[in-house]
Amino acid sequence: MTPEWIQSGSGTAPALAWSMRTEGEIVGTAYAREPGVTYVGDETGSIYALDRRGDIAAVTRGFRDLSHITWADDGSSGAIVSQGDHVARLDVKLKSQWSADLPGQVLSVALDPYGHHLAIGMATRKTFILNWRNKRVCELETIRPLSYIRFSATEQQIIGAADQGHLCCHELKGEEIWKEQIFSNVGDMRITGDARRILLASFNHGVQMYDSEGSHRGSYMVEGTPKLIDSTFVSESVAVATIENHLYWLDSDGEMKWATETDDEVVGLHCEPLGGGMIVAMKSGWIYRLAWESART
Repeated sequence: MTPEWIQSGSGTAPALAWSMRTEGEIVGTAYAREPGVTYVGDETGSIYALDRRGDIAAVTRGFRDLSHITWADDGSSGAIVSQGDHVARLDVKLKSQWSADLPGQVLSVALDPYGHHLAIGMATRKTFILNWRNKRVCELETIRPLSYIRFSATEQQIIGAADQGHLCCHELKGEEIWKEQIFSNVGDMRITGDARRILLASFNHGVQMYDSEGSHRGSYMVEGTPKLIDSTFVSESVAVATIENHLYWLDSDGEMKWATETDDEVVGLHCEPLGGGMIVAMKSGWIYRLAWESART
């Protein structure tokens, strides 16, 4: 049954392509763009891989105090954080390839599009970049700890953001390319697949946009306080979830295509790369694929 909040929104409503519920509350999600697989972790320590139809392709259990999930765009590998300082790299079947205990609390993890490199942001302000064999490529330090890290799909670079005050770009060997002071708190960060836009969920300042060189390029303003965002590959569409449980589907100019108010807290939000729909994960354990006309199958 389609939830009322999907049907009662404003604009062009999506269809519910599929839904699924995990055993416990959701604590982390990731999305592999190329195969269209959604990865979901819940409070029981289980991780699920859901294919394009919402069927469970793989499941694994036993990750105590799971907090972060990331996945390569090509679907080849992923990584998770559990117990605050334990990182494990997983293969496509969710089997552990290697794991490591880090010297302190992990704030963020990210894999490059092909799973070759893993970036780990620490509360100590250090960021480690490891290769697929668990060999350290570099260690860098920023003026603030990086709570959000993304790899560029077009350059050998990472983009990082702190909870407040700092946005930066580094080469994979650690050299700083640019840094910018930002004047808002950050709840989420995404970069488009072509790396031309960096999007920050900046709470009371809306969704702030920067280009690949760190220059500010405007903002999207929505009703409410943005906390989660995602974009299609070239930002033709942008999804925004707010603290007040508003959910928006915007075009590239920030104009609303669809908006609604959900009945649960959104904790995971992922746009399909070509704009056919989005994946929405709720804290209670429900995951929905919402699809517009071109992607309802």
